[in-house]
Amino acid sequence: MELPKEIGPLKDLMNNEIGYAVPWAMHLDSQGFCWLNGDYLFFSQPGGTLEMKITKKNNSYICDIRKCQDYKWKCGRSARAGDSIQLPVFEIIGME
Repeated sequence: MELPKEIGPLKDLMNNEIGYAVPWAMHLDSQGFCWLNGDYLFFSQPGGTLEMKITKKNNSYICDIRKCQDYKWKCGRSARAGDSIQLPVFEIIGME
């Protein structure tokens, strides 16, 4: 079995490119807006905890969380957010 190939940080995702990341790369702020931590790595294919599919289209981020059934997001800044680049999520697919 081949391991997923690391591509780079989410902030380097190109337009029309698809990557896979861990669900905790996305967080909700106190107002309920979703953000990606741009310093988290994305990979070429899913595998293990790399369940969240991220697509960048027209400089907007779309997150498909249908495979992230066991992960629960909470409002508040990510513990690892710090001074990282925060990327706004425009659309979430699979949110109930």
